[in-house]
Amino acid sequence: RVGLLEKARVVLEQGRTLCEGTKSMETLLGSRLLREVAISRRECGDVEQAEEALEQAREILESIGELRSGDGASILSSIGFIRSEQGQVSAALQLYMEARAIREFTDTLQSME
Repeated sequence: RVGLLEKARVVLEQGRTLCEGTKSMETLLGSRLLREVAISRRECGDVEQAEEALEQAREILESIGELRSGDGASILSSIGFIRSEQGQVSAALQLYMEARAIREFTDTLQSME
């Protein structure tokens, strides 16, 4: 399993490099790619780099006006998950509540189940 995760991480990082090279990272698809990069990094044990990728994805969504979307809620939930793993319970709870509010606003609350 670890070998497959590492291969997936490498492929996702190559996609990231390609997007950065073509200036297409500052898009909704770029933020989605970063979320997948973050998931693969976390699964491979690199929580710090996973958090960095998620924060970058959040910045992209903010800059393109998409943070209050299903994608934004997913990013915030993912950051919240990392915060909870780090023992930052109040920060995690705040992020989860923000994600839930977005899900309610966008009528995508069932997407969390």
